[in-house]
Amino acid sequence: MKLDRQRLKSLGILLLIGFAYYLETQTLGFRLGCPLYQFTGLRCPACGLTRACIAFLQLRFADAAGANWGLTLSLPVLLPWLAVVIYRWLYRRPAKGKWTKAAGMLLVGWYILWGIGRNFLGL
Repeated sequence: MKLDRQRLKSLGILLLIGFAYYLETQTLGFRLGCPLYQFTGLRCPACGLTRACIAFLQLRFADAAGANWGLTLSLPVLLPWLAVVIYRWLYRRPAKGKWTKAAGMLLVGWYILWGIGRNFLGL
């Protein structure tokens, strides 16, 4: 297995963009809005994601949960799944295996249910 340096560079650039966005939200206060919410008034499963991620980075876990419960509850599955998928992507190995597929499908299903629940059940 050999690390793909181009992919590592791409990941580094993506992380730098994310960090720059974090700094910008903390200094200027500008945040990107959710297009689904702006056009329909419905909150997508990711609404509140920026606030939740910033709160997590600042170790304010209750605020993070309040911003997006769906993300917070999915973290025990999401974080290890992301780590495996990113690691395998960096080494140009397909992210296959029963656990990877099952976790991915579980996350997709969870976010669909979360999107329905937060809009129609008032969660």
